[in-house]
Amino acid sequence: MTVPEQPSGPVVALDLGGTKIAAALVDGGGRITARHTRPTPARAGAGAVLDALADAVRTVSAGASPVA
Repeated sequence: MTVPEQPSGPVVALDLGGTKIAAALVDGGGRITARHTRPTPARAGAGAVLDALADAVRTVSAGASPVA
């Protein structure tokens, strides 16, 4: 079994739930350097949910260049 390489830079982690979206920026050492939560706009449709996810990514990665 091959062990995957660790990312060389920060990564964004997303948790999409029925009531909230949580996002975090995680550095190469596994430390969370930024967090953001917001309500999931589920009743507004798929497009609104995707927009909210994209906004969460932008919020936690402000000033960083995530690799994944």
